[in-house]
Amino acid sequence: MKNSSLPLLSIARFAGLMLAACLVIAPAAHAQSVPSPKPAAEDTWSYNTIDLWSSRELGQMTLKTIGVDDDYIRLFIESKANTGNGELMMPKAFETTGRADMNSVTMFRGEREEKIMYKWPLEPGKKWTFQIRQEVPVNNTEPDSESQVLTNQFEAEVKGWETIDTPAGKFKAIKTVYKNKWSLEHNPANGLVVITSWYSPQVKREVQSISETFTPEGMPEARTRQQLLSYQVSK
Repeated sequence: MKNSSLPLLSIARFAGLMLAACLVIAPAAHAQSVPSPKPAAEDTWSYNTIDLWSSRELGQMTLKTIGVDDDYIRLFIESKANTGNGELMMPKAFETTGRADMNSVTMFRGEREEKIMYKWPLEPGKKWTFQIRQEVPVNNTEPDSESQVLTNQFEAEVKGWETIDTPAGKFKAIKTVYKNKWSLEHNPANGLVVITSWYSPQVKREVQSISETFTPEGMPEARTRQQLLSYQVSK
């Protein structure tokens, strides 16, 4: 399928940004709704990513909140990719600023588009939609070639509370499912990406996220799980 790797790369970047921005306030563990987050400096989380087909670790990531300014946070992020023989490569580190409510705004050809990852307050059964567009090369092997529009149409739904077992322990977490139907402007390529995330109020962040890509025929392709390894947060 021509150019099918383009949307997958875009979704991988999106999933990484989504996790890097996720901070959640800590209400009671059995609360039925969750208000908008209240981040704190020095909160730290470490994750790894597992390929669900082979059970191979693909990499690790550590995030630390280094500053909070009203509705915005500053994050230090360090990531390490895993080589084919199981060794971690040299880490890559950078800082980024994001919104404390885990959402973000992008501009596409002068139009404002909002990534509404979390529609506060979160409650089981809550649903919403949003659209994100971006320009990508028509020819994947020639980045400077003519561009086309990649459209990501998301449907989100909060499913409810579950107990999730991770290397960092067991947590009560609220589950949200995102279904992204993507399509290309000048290419018949299209498909579906399903991202399922669980975050724990105790941890103030996601404890697990599963990303699954599907062909137009419904055949599963890439399948990964990102899980919490350790954390340290203020109460």
